[in-house]
Amino acid sequence: MRSFPLVVVVLIGLLWWAPAGAQETIHLPAEVFSTPGPHVVVNGALLKAPVKRLNGSLVLPMRAVFEALQAEVKWFPAAQQIIATRGATVVQLWINRTTAIIGETEVTLVAPPMLLDGTTFVPLRFPAEAFGGDVKWNGPLQTAVITIPPLDAAPPAVWTTVTPVKTADTGVIIGKTAELGQMLLVLDAAGDAQVRPLGPGVLLTRGPAGGAAKAAAFAELQPGDAVTFTNDAAGKLSAVAATFAQVSGKVAAIANNKLMLQDGSLYQLHPEVKTADAAGAAVALTAIGNGHDVTLRVTPGTTTAWAITVPADAALAPVPPAAAQPTILTVGAQGYAGPVKAGGSVTIQVSGTPHADRVTARIGDVLQPVTLHEVEPGKYQASITVAPNTNATNVPIIAAMTLGGVTSAEVKSAQLITLDTTPPVFNALIPAQDAQVFERAITIQAAFSDPGGSGVNPAAVTLTVNGMDVTKTATVTEKGISFTVQNLALGVLPIRLQIADQAKNAATVAWNVTVATPPAAQAATLAHDAAAAITAGKVVTFTAKLLAAPVKMEWYLGNTLLAGTPTRVAGTNTYTLAYTIAAGDAIGAHAASIRVFSNATQSQVIFAPTPVVIAAPVRAFAVTAPADKSAVTPQLAVTGEAPAGSPVRVTVSYSKVALILVMQGDLYKGTVVAGDDGKWTTPAFETELLLIGKVDQYSVKAELLDGNGATVQTITRTLTPR
Repeated sequence: MRSFPLVVVVLIGLLWWAPAGAQETIHLPAEVFSTPGPHVVVNGALLKAPVKRLNGSLVLPMRAVFEALQAEVKWFPAAQQIIATRGATVVQLWINRTTAIIGETEVTLVAPPMLLDGTTFVPLRFPAEAFGGDVKWNGPLQTAVITIPPLDAAPPAVWTTVTPVKTADTGVIIGKTAELGQMLLVLDAAGDAQVRPLGPGVLLTRGPAGGAAKAAAFAELQPGDAVTFTNDAAGKLSAVAATFAQVSGKVAAIANNKLMLQDGSLYQLHPEVKTADAAGAAVALTAIGNGHDVTLRVTPGTTTAWAITVPADAALAPVPPAAAQPTILTVGAQGYAGPVKAGGSVTIQVSGTPHADRVTARIGDVLQPVTLHEVEPGKYQASITVAPNTNATNVPIIAAMTLGGVTSAEVKSAQLITLDTTPPVFNALIPAQDAQVFERAITIQAAFSDPGGSGVNPAAVTLTVNGMDVTKTATVTEKGISFTVQNLALGVLPIRLQIADQAKNAATVAWNVTVATPPAAQAATLAHDAAAAITAGKVVTFTAKLLAAPVKMEWYLGNTLLAGTPTRVAGTNTYTLAYTIAAGDAIGAHAASIRVFSNATQSQVIFAPTPVVIAAPVRAFAVTAPADKSAVTPQLAVTGEAPAGSPVRVTVSYSKVALILVMQGDLYKGTVVAGDDGKWTTPAFETELLLIGKVDQYSVKAELLDGNGATVQTITRTLTPR
């Protein structure tokens, strides 16, 4: 059977949507709010297929839609017939016929399938509803929302009552919508974008940082506001406290994503910074220059500016003539909300001198430069579709502008982009495929990783055991999952594990384990002497007591096959093996087991009753780079160590004396979190201040914070100019 191009026509008049306030809330992916439509969403997942308009209707490849509906599609060119099968439902369609068949029932279509330039089109509502789905249309978001029960829907878990997982309770607003119920798009401390729906009766407050907060309407919450929120039992927001900071002064200089005030303070312009006068009228960023009075709205605790306001009667500079020097003001990705997979797009946006001859940009060094187009005076855009096998982690967008034969210096975005086109992989499964176990309670473990670089998303991990989704009762991290199942019945135990990374690349593995009755003559045991958590370099001793001497033994700690030769206790069938915990061994609980071979083909797996718990070494608070009194580098990142999970606030400042004027400000200010290995690092930032000349001195201050944000310990460094 040959492949064929299929496209679905979405008839807008047939679609409807549930407005805000409807009893049913449909949760949409972040891309719907951050990128222009039209979009198609199936069961909450954005359909990664090109969506276009044809004769006033939306069109997209039909095969992509049917596969998203879990339907199998076959094409019979001689009969001009399409047959789609989903479970027990069979749908038959013919080109240019308004009659279709569902099972054995004949139905009439609003529009027939048709061939246009060798491509097949069919109305979307019919196949979705024919397979038991539902279609809603959201006009403001230009999104068709399809919901359909999955074919392999697991029965509800009955093993335990689960408390909803607690998500991050702080972040920064980067977007919002009220079309399908009020929702915030929040960037958490880890840099991940989360869509957070507001619950009924949510309490909203907003006020200046350090000042009094007042009750606020949803419309008053602004991008760049720092928020602290509380979840209700359903995981929706029950309270949101938003704060903002404002800074006023006169502009000293503006260029290269930065704005400096005449007091020497320096601010990073967000790629989507809003500019307006006090009356609310839009103002071009290129019209704001040296000497203008401005008020900046800044995320508290940072130097990132989200809005610039000038007085309503300000005499702003006219648009520079075409002969002006090429100047780039901002570089960024419009609506970027996290790692992008193959087929996804990144919209690059550059602002600067209007009517440039050419503006180019690239993402790090992994993609060739693209030419941007001027969409309004001084604003340039281009969209890049990410190709397979294109991976980059936290790289900037680099732009340059040419005008009148003069090309500007390259300008890097402060915003870092991650492209991840490689699915995650499974590194180990325990018990292994077709393993035979004799216990009625076992621990299922899996280790996985993401070679693409964005990291496995714990929220996208699903573990199904014997047809039940047990994910909420399992321990899940970005590196693995562990789940203990009790009261197993004899026979085959099917296990299925699905994972996805932060870019939504997915991988699935399924395997079987056989639960059997142990041989009557075998009553072996395995134990270890690690009564408490141990760290790298410590030795754990395993002791196996067998009834007969085996022909072979394999000793395991988690998914690691241990090296070494066991020692037999003289005159017994007791064996011991000592293992030194390695620095690379994963932190957490690991099942200890031994596979005992009674002959070349028969074996038995014996588990220790308690796991071996490996803990991370406790690291003292320290700054490892840069060294004190060292010369500053053009690009600087501050690194150090702290107890795992500890927040560290880092401030990098500069000072310069020019005649009698003292200029000082912050190059970087932010909070980072020490990882499981106890190490922390800030993003790299530029230290060269071309706007004021050579700086006299740089200072670095790192503060170890407690759970309430109070300073526990402070380390300072002084750096000298290059």
